[in-house]
Parts: sequence; C-alpha cells; structure tokens
Amino acid sequence: MWWSRCPRWPATVNAAVDHLLCEMNDEEKRRVRGMSERDFFQSQNGRASSLRTLFGLLQGNKALLKSCGSGDMHPDTAAHILLQALWKRLQSPPARESLAAALGNVSLRGTLQSPPARESLEPASPVSTGAYRS
Repeated sequence: MWWSRCPRWPATVNAAVDHLLCEMNDEEKRRVRGMSERDFFQSQNGRASSLRTLFGLLQGNKALLKSCGSGDMHPDTAAHILLQALWKRLQSPPARESLAAALGNVSLRGTLQSPPARESLEPASPVSTGAYRS
C-alpha cells in the first residue's frame, strides 16, 4: 500500500495529496502518470476506504471535508476527490520543470544553461563614450 499512518489529519486537499505523494516511490508515481484517469480509478480497489480512515474522514475531519467541497460531504465522495486530485497532480509537470519552462534559462535537470551570447558584457569606456569629462 502507498501510505502509512498519518500523524495528523490534513486540513486541505493539497496537504492530503502532499502526504500521499511523500508515501509513493518513484516507480509508483511513474506508473500512475502513465495511466488514464479511468484506469487509475479502476486500480484503486480499497484505497478509498483506506483514505477515509487515514485522513479521518469518518472520524470528523470537517476541515478536509470542507476543502473537498462541503463539510457535510459523504466520506466516500471526499476520498474520490482526493484520489482524483492525486491523479491530476501526477499528470501535471513537476514543479521544477514548470519553473524551468517559465524562466527559460534553466534546464529540466535543474542546472543553469548559458545565457544567450552578447557582443560584449563590458560597458563602453567612459572616455570613448564621452560620459565623463575631465
């Protein structure tokens, strides 16, 4: 199973998904990334039940239920929302890659790439530009 006991109940969907992702190894994450949403849910026999217990959905974790959509939501619905959020998070590019793409000068491996070549990074001599007078 992916997850172990949760010392404190998460109060938000994001916190719950963060916990689940920390419990998954890289191979499990790769496998889920390669699944369609339908295949993912079909492979989750019994996992929703585990989530209800793990995150206190049956024991009154109203904050997480509210984050899922309603404090009065049925725990099964909330567990489904959590699994869907996990699947969606794994389908999105990792944050590091998103940042690299946004910055444009960082490789996907996290190392800096050389900036575009410029003719000269040295400022022109003050004498040649006439910026200073003696």
